[in-house]
Amino acid sequence: MSKPNTFTVWNGKSEYTGNPITAYITMKSSNVKTGDIPQITFTPNGVKPTDSLKNGRDKDVCGNCPLRPIHYKKHDHKKPCYVNLRCVNSIDRASNKPQYLFNNLFDVIRIGNWGDSASAKKEVVLEIVGQAKKVLNYTHGWAIDKFNYLKAFTMASVHSVEEKIKANKLGFRTFRTIPLACIKLEKDEIVCPNFVNQSIQCKQCKLCCGNQIKSNINIVIPSH
Repeated sequence: MSKPNTFTVWNGKSEYTGNPITAYITMKSSNVKTGDIPQITFTPNGVKPTDSLKNGRDKDVCGNCPLRPIHYKKHDHKKPCYVNLRCVNSIDRASNKPQYLFNNLFDVIRIGNWGDSASAKKEVVLEIVGQAKKVLNYTHGWAIDKFNYLKAFTMASVHSVEEKIKANKLGFRTFRTIPLACIKLEKDEIVCPNFVNQSIQCKQCKLCCGNQIKSNINIVIPSH
């Protein structure tokens, strides 16, 4: 029998909605942007991820992200959420998913292959963080007081200079999306290195790990 690639990390109630959700870890990844690193995925229970976009259950794991299809406004963003939910469907329905044992120390983990870490119980998120030297993580819940703890290892996902300034004041470094036709940076921002040079993968870059690095640099990426 082949060794499973997906493990169940946690089952519990969404911090966004109170509905049941599950966190999974996928050990191997073919994601060309991040590179082959473990990835954490959050899914709403009892509904296929692709169907959750239609009935609103994606809120369980994505909160009020403006890139959710239900919120998407073409004049604000060229495209809605870029995540390929067919891949998330595969993770969600994969058979033979044993319980994950918190006994690893990876170089880097990506949290949020789909879903926002703010949706999970704080203690669980901190356990996941403890599994790696660095974590790549993003949240749209940065303005909510109870999620302020995420700033230690998380980028605030923002969509305007005004949001960037507000998130910075709350102690977050930021990851700001902008239209491709208007790449205008603030003095403390740089364009995502992978966007500039696709040979630079997240697993080498490691700039999107919140305050795990001592830097005031904020990241900008054109809508993708």
